[in-house]
Amino acid sequence: MGLFNEVETRKCLKVFISLVKTQFGKEVKIIRSDNGLEFKSKSIREFYEHCGIIHQTSCVDTPQHNGRVERKHKHLSNVARAL
Repeated sequence: MGLFNEVETRKCLKVFISLVKTQFGKEVKIIRSDNGLEFKSKSIREFYEHCGIIHQTSCVDTPQHNGRVERKHKHLSNVARAL
């Protein structure tokens, strides 16, 4: 199981969407995630539909689609190891 379950994921998404609205005055239109089950559950899909959010997923087994995230993760891992 991943770090988050669907209840925690939904809570984090609500907080994130609220933060974007208040800090930037913008609406979240699209959320892109990996194929984690916590982003694809029925309750989360209903939440996306209720908020008018399109959910996009990356292709399976193609980390190159997440290049920026992968590089950042590698950098953070290297810094953590160095400390």
